[in-house]
Amino acid sequence: MTIADPAKGLITLDREQFLQNWLSTNDNGLMKGTILLLEPTPTFKELDYEGRNDSPNKKIGWEHLFAYVKQHRRYLFQIILGFLIAGVLRVFFLT
Repeated sequence: MTIADPAKGLITLDREQFLQNWLSTNDNGLMKGTILLLEPTPTFKELDYEGRNDSPNKKIGWEHLFAYVKQHRRYLFQIILGFLIAGVLRVFFLT
């Protein structure tokens, strides 16, 4: 049995190893496991991203980052203010 693990790549296990690691729930003597199976639909292969802004191969530039920061600038200000206050308190209490 071959398993695709994002952290480790493709892993090959025999049936006993697979069942030992997969079965995790005992329901009245019946062992159960959970699996997530993802398969692309036929329309996935028909998608044409050429010339579109949402292309999966499009690089995300600084504009995207600045737009995100601008959208959440209030939280960013609070984080920076918190770091400054923590730095000042650290100077007074740790020196």
